[in-house]
Amino acid sequence: LVVGTRNTLERRLLSCWFTFWLCVFFTLAATYGAWLLTCEPLQWLWSFLASPFWKLWNLPQELQIEEALALTFVLWLLARFAYLSARGWFEGWIAKQKCEESLRRALEQPFRADLEQGFAAPELPTPTTAAEVVAADRPAACAGGN
Repeated sequence: LVVGTRNTLERRLLSCWFTFWLCVFFTLAATYGAWLLTCEPLQWLWSFLASPFWKLWNLPQELQIEEALALTFVLWLLARFAYLSARGWFEGWIAKQKCEESLRRALEQPFRADLEQGFAAPELPTPTTAAEVVAADRPAACAGGN
């Protein structure tokens, strides 16, 4: 009973510790995110990127060169992101299909090896052959002196 209570208490303490650090991380992330969205230089950037969309939505007026370039650049980035996301998903789907097809083919035609007699038996060299190998590996100067 004491061991079970101790394990339960340890699990609860570990989960509280994990929850504490999770709260710390999300508090820091939310603070940093709020700072990123509200600091003045980034507000200028957000307004610069959003102003062409705002003008197109509200009034059909002529865009300035910078706004037209920003609009083109942002639309190009969005299209590129959508294309790369779709392509990654599609390639992953194709890879999964190929793996499943290979698995089906391997299960339909299992590999059976036909081993020869004595396949795993070690080949032991005869003493004369081993002596010849040792003599061939020894340098000529050592062969005459020993």
